[in-house]
Amino acid sequence: MSKKPVGAAAVIMDSEGRILLVKHNYRKYNWELPGGLSELNESAEDTAKREVFEETGLEVSVGRLTGVYYEPIHDMHHFAFICKVVDNQQPQHTEDC
Repeated sequence: MSKKPVGAAAVIMDSEGRILLVKHNYRKYNWELPGGLSELNESAEDTAKREVFEETGLEVSVGRLTGVYYEPIHDMHHFAFICKVVDNQQPQHTEDC
């Protein structure tokens, strides 16, 4: 039996209410919330933390769940969490996105 893929994303707002988006290099004009697919035996919360760090260099604390979204094309669910940046860090430019 194969498991369905699960994704997680982070909604990170600054003090002015702006939401952090990342531009992935594998699609044109693709601005999205930082996030991605869960790894084996990884919770959605841990996925959000890991993906934010990989894509921005930021460490975050995961707060409340804001929504669960279904993507029928890939038959998967995405979990979106409100996250807060730890220690007032600033996003870093990475080439991995």
